[in-house]
Amino acid sequence: MKRTFVSFFATALLVSCAGRQTPTNIEDLFALEIEDRASDSSFSISLDSHVGVPLCISREGWPDDRGRVSEVFDVTLSHDDGVLRADGYHPPQCVGGCEPIVVAPFGRIDAMISYSNFGEPSAIAKLHGRKLNAAVFADTCEIAK
Repeated sequence: MKRTFVSFFATALLVSCAGRQTPTNIEDLFALEIEDRASDSSFSISLDSHVGVPLCISREGWPDDRGRVSEVFDVTLSHDDGVLRADGYHPPQCVGGCEPIVVAPFGRIDAMISYSNFGEPSAIAKLHGRKLNAAVFADTCEIAK
């Protein structure tokens, strides 16, 4: 199995909160870990929060429970012969906006991204030098009580 730490691909947006120290460097907010799981025809993706406040990610900016990515999630698969862009699905519209995915303070969330986002899984498995690139946008959020 191949492991890649890609916090430099992770992009964060900060919402400043009065009276709270929030890191200003992207690397200080969270780390993103991506692992190629060829035996499952997928990539595992994990986000580890490095802050003591909740982080929010839009539902469209994280894989769904079936390993699909939306058309607005910036995900590419580079390999020895080029780059493939994920063929994302059109996310459903939520009246009043979709609830974000919330990462607990110092928490972790895990998901998977199926090879099928980039084409036929058996063809993707044959590509040499596979590397998933994902731009994850997160910001600090307040949870309604």
